[in-house]
Formats: sequence, C-alpha cells, structure tokens
Amino acid sequence: MSQETEQPEKGKNVRISGAIETTFTPEFLKDIKTGQEQEQTREGNRFLVEKVTLLVIIIYTALAFWQGCSNQKAANAAKNAADTEKAALIDVQRSFLYVTGIPIFPVTDIQKPDSISGFVSGVNIRNSGATPALDSVYHVNWVSLDKTIGKDFGFPDVDERGEAPNSEPIPGFWGPGSESKSTDIFIPISRAQDAQSRKKHLYIYGWIKYRDVFQAATDMPHRTLFCDEILFDASPIDNIKTLHAPRYATCPLHSCTDEQCAAQGYR
Repeated sequence: MSQETEQPEKGKNVRISGAIETTFTPEFLKDIKTGQEQEQTREGNRFLVEKVTLLVIIIYTALAFWQGCSNQKAANAAKNAADTEKAALIDVQRSFLYVTGIPIFPVTDIQKPDSISGFVSGVNIRNSGATPALDSVYHVNWVSLDKTIGKDFGFPDVDERGEAPNSEPIPGFWGPGSESKSTDIFIPISRAQDAQSRKKHLYIYGWIKYRDVFQAATDMPHRTLFCDEILFDASPIDNIKTLHAPRYATCPLHSCTDEQCAAQGYR
C-alpha cells in the first residue's frame, strides 16, 4: 500500500512530497481472517443457542400444560371416586320405607257372631335402612271401581271408610330396621261381596313421604306409592261359608318409589 503526502516544513519554503508504502504480513492477514471466522462462529453459536432455548421453552410449556391437564384429570377422577363412594354409602345407610304386607281382618257383629259387617285393613310399613326416617307422613285409602284401575287414576285421599275426602296425612316414625302397621281402614261387607262376585274391583292404595338423614330440610322428600287389589277368591271363611278369605295382588301401576313415581307422572 502506498500513499502520497505533502507536508510543508514549518518556517521554510521547502516542499516535500513522496509516498508511504505499508505492507501487511501474511500472519497478520491470517489473524484478521481467523478473527472474522471466529466472529461468524460466535454468531452462529448464538443463533443456535437462541433456537435451542426457544425449543426448551416450548417443550417446558407443553410439559407444564400436559402436567396441568393430568393433575386436573387426576383431581376430577378423585372427586368422581369420592362422589361414587359417598353415593354408595348413602344408598346403603339411608332410610327406605316400603310396604311389606296388607293385613285384613273380618269384623263381626257382637250381637251376631256368625255375621261379618266388614273388614279392617291397613298396611305394614318397614324401614330397611340403617338410619331413621325423618318427617314421615302417609295416607292409606281404599276404593271400589267398576273396572280395573287405570293409568290415569288420581290417588285421591279419603277417610277411613273410603267416603269423604281427607287430605290430612298421618305422621309416623320408623327407626333403623323397624316395622309398624298403619292406622286402620274399614271396608264394608257389601264392597267385599262385590269384589268376590267380580262386580267391582276393590283396591287399597296410598303413599308415604319422608326424608333421610343425609338430606337437607329443603330437599324433595322420598316417596313410596303402593297399590294392591283385594281379591276374595281363596278358601271360604269358616263361619261364613259364602264369603271367601281375602288376598291381595300388586297393581301393575301405581306401585313405585322416587324416580319410578316421577316416570309414572307423579310430581
């Protein structure tokens, strides 16, 4: 490399002109090239590090999201298991009231021991649960119909003689595993004779409502509906040969509990 310079000498009228020649050694040029290559390498490494860092961040974020989803699934599974266990415990422990039988007894006239004026009946109600039934009320009724009981039967509440409407429920209490009989209802002999001759169909029916100990006071109570036809087609009663002993047969409808009753249209 050469460079021409002109430098006047101070204080004299002398002009100096010439050229300065600079020469770089091969080692210096090699060092410069090596430095440039190292800089390019550093830039390449920096870019690679940035890409690897970004990839690590993406992987970490994906793993964190997956772990969060897994934890949520695990939490949901644990909650579902706990809910299932609780529901199973309630099903086993809660009170459950149902009718176990319908006792029917003839009523004789004191003045005429060989005559029957009618029948006294009711229902036996049992609690099969391991906890008491709370706020229990029930109603037992009977009805004599010209034809078999239909799907649209309205379950009216009547008095013990099946005559006047009576909407007053009867309170009761059933502890764990206990059983007791309802109040009595009276069925006149004429209705029994109509049932025996098949002129009429005689039914005893009713409902039970109660809460279990796991329910809140505002929860809808449990309910049991029962319906049985009274048939007088067994062997004749000893002292009244013209009247047969009664038996009962469950109605195809109107005998249900809780969700089953809702499915039959009872609200």
